[in-house]
Amino acid sequence: MACAWLAASLTLLGCSPTPTSTSPSPDVRVSASPAAHPSQVPHLSHVAMVVLENTTYEHALHDPTFAALAARGALLRRYYAVAHHSLPNYLALTSGATATDKTRGDCPKFDCLVSDPSLATQLDAAGLSWKGYFGATTEPCRTPVPGQEDPYQKGYVTHHNPFAYYPALGANPSGGTPACQAHLRPLGELGDDAGGGKLPNFAMLVPDSCEDGHDGPCADGRPGGVKTAGQWVTGAVNAVTKSPSWGANSAFVILFDESDASDNTGCCGQSQGGGRVAAVVLSGMISPGTVSDHPYDHYSMLRTIEDGLGLAGHLGGAGTPTVESITDVWKTPPSP
Repeated sequence: MACAWLAASLTLLGCSPTPTSTSPSPDVRVSASPAAHPSQVPHLSHVAMVVLENTTYEHALHDPTFAALAARGALLRRYYAVAHHSLPNYLALTSGATATDKTRGDCPKFDCLVSDPSLATQLDAAGLSWKGYFGATTEPCRTPVPGQEDPYQKGYVTHHNPFAYYPALGANPSGGTPACQAHLRPLGELGDDAGGGKLPNFAMLVPDSCEDGHDGPCADGRPGGVKTAGQWVTGAVNAVTKSPSWGANSAFVILFDESDASDNTGCCGQSQGGGRVAAVVLSGMISPGTVSDHPYDHYSMLRTIEDGLGLAGHLGGAGTPTVESITDVWKTPPSP
């Protein structure tokens, strides 16, 4: 059973959480010298990315559980969301899409479909496997009816599933095409895929609106916010990184979609963005305690994933001259 295999991994699939120890704030760690790192992203065999919700950098790092996670890898101390609210950030991470008025409003009528290529189409073209794992649903390929009110706003949230907005991937109001259903799966399947050594080359993990930190308190009485999100993501990290699929050249990315609505700061060529957020990268090619003070944003993360997985080109905002890949945290030179 998945829960038995994940017994030491907190709350990922409904297993009981175990206490986590506190650690000093990662902001006191020693920054690595950029000269000691490669000028390119090294080859990555697997990337897992968790997107959490609506938290300032400071609030995330004040949580002991999240601070302990950050201390295990690289903390990006000048990392920014690209817009408010959620949807434009999820789309930026998976296609480099530019925010519009409708996506900034989280597309309540589900009339914001994106015809441009996505990270999924790049992965398919490269012959690499990918999945999105989504909490609180058994049908992540089922979308609202375009033009009608989106009913999925709690638990499973449509605008936290960027793949639903790319029609080429086959999500639709009828439950999606077989191709879509092969790629977008319930989060409960992650334990079996990890334990069975069947992790895809790229996995996007999106918990429900309690465990991603959006809700607080949660409907079941848990505190929600970054405390519950930190516990959940610790379980996810432990489950994925213990998988037979996972190797030293794999990377686990943890980030928040946007900061508090009062923070409109951005970087990398954008005069405004979605504010400063916490972002952490864990890998066997990153020394624990690494910090980066170089400015990056969600387009930078997409570009880094494209480079690490050897994908062709850079999509949308990831291909603009002011956006750089994250190259200053790795300790292993890139493969030739």
